[in-house]
Amino acid sequence: MTAVLEPISPPNIQSVGASIKSMREEITMAAHDLRNPLACVMSTLELLETNAQTDGKMDFGNAIQRGLRAADRMEGMLQRLMQNAGRLANTPRSETAVCDLRSVMEIAVEHNLLAAQKKAITFNLSGLSILAGSHEELLIQAFDNLVNNAVKYSHYGTEIRCRTGQDARSVFISVTNKGFGLSRKDLKRFGRPFQRLSAIPTGGEQSTGLGLWSTRRIADVLGGSLTAKSDGFNKGATFTLGLPISVIEPD
Repeated sequence: MTAVLEPISPPNIQSVGASIKSMREEITMAAHDLRNPLACVMSTLELLETNAQTDGKMDFGNAIQRGLRAADRMEGMLQRLMQNAGRLANTPRSETAVCDLRSVMEIAVEHNLLAAQKKAITFNLSGLSILAGSHEELLIQAFDNLVNNAVKYSHYGTEIRCRTGQDARSVFISVTNKGFGLSRKDLKRFGRPFQRLSAIPTGGEQSTGLGLWSTRRIADVLGGSLTAKSDGFNKGATFTLGLPISVIEPD
């Protein structure tokens, strides 16, 4: 079973009411997406505290850098939110630049590494570096949501597969989990705001129903799509963030 979300129609630029509604949606999306880097910072600090108390051996430099990168992401998201609020933008601005999809994938996985380790979940990354014209920070934000969901709904001790790729119509990043999977009903309604699906987080994590909606909105802004595929109950699911082909040949 596969489902592809149709793009959300953009609001009328001339409508003040639509602008305010869009701004509210963006604030809601930012509030949700800030939870992921914040969780990374908190997990890193907990790890540092535990090792400091037990005199455990660990690479404090890498742990601190991970926390700093997550904090930097939060600052960037808040700055964009304030900029968009100042101009009452209908959608997040998406300045196009050259970004590496493989790097986007690796950053999103790093942000969720500690949460995955708590559930003995491992990652399998595949795919080559693909240089594409897009908005790197929005892509990281979107794929971070997908990886975070994968960790949240995966069974303990399983593997999450992430890969980059290209087909005839698009370039993409996908994440596959080995969890409860999606029902036919889920495939029809995923990506709507506050829409909780049938699967339950395997570690008792909180679910707001906003992660896939946020990813869908970002996909729309970038001219792409969000696709979900599942073979049914307890057979896992694959979510794919596709982007229009704009591959850039390296120098």
